[in-house]
Amino acid sequence: MAKKITVANRVNIGLVLLAVILLILWTNRVDQNHFDTAQEAMTSVYNDRVVSQNYIYKINNLIHEKECLNAEGAESDEINEKIDDLITDFSKTKLTQRETVYFNSLISNIEKYRKSKAGLIQNVNQIAKVNTQNNEDLNTYFIEIRKNLDDLAAVQLSVSRNIKGRVQKSFDINKTMADFETGVLLVLGVIILIVTFYRLEKSKAFQEED
Repeated sequence: MAKKITVANRVNIGLVLLAVILLILWTNRVDQNHFDTAQEAMTSVYNDRVVSQNYIYKINNLIHEKECLNAEGAESDEINEKIDDLITDFSKTKLTQRETVYFNSLISNIEKYRKSKAGLIQNVNQIAKVNTQNNEDLNTYFIEIRKNLDDLAAVQLSVSRNIKGRVQKSFDINKTMADFETGVLLVLGVIILIVTFYRLEKSKAFQEED
């Protein structure tokens, strides 16, 4: 009789231990998913937001230099090349749908400015005209370009805020799961103790009766 109780006792403890192992494996998997989410978010914030903000800052400075040159009726191929390089680098980042609209508008306005400027400096007389006249069309392009850059900068802040919220939510869920795991493990531990001592006491009682 005692032997049968011992086997049943082992089975019960084995089932409880199996439940503990499965719980640990499951929570580890959940923890890994949350870790991957946090790591991906951190990478995205740097590669697609911090770096993009740096590109916007540099383009904005170069646009300011172009404004100064435009006031003098001059142009700089070097600045244009730097802007093109930054735009190419920016295009390689992960763009949101709204960001893509602003980015395409930026490219379009820069191209419109260049075509308009090229049309004004085809010969010496036109260059003189640019030097003495504050061209409203060119100034309008600069206003639109700056607006595009401001919109792009606002997107970086908005997306970074959303990513932060998503990571925080992941951390909160992870904390809740950790608390749940701790509670379940405590309950299972108590069950193991109860089952073990109960079976031992019952086995001892049967042996005494025999």
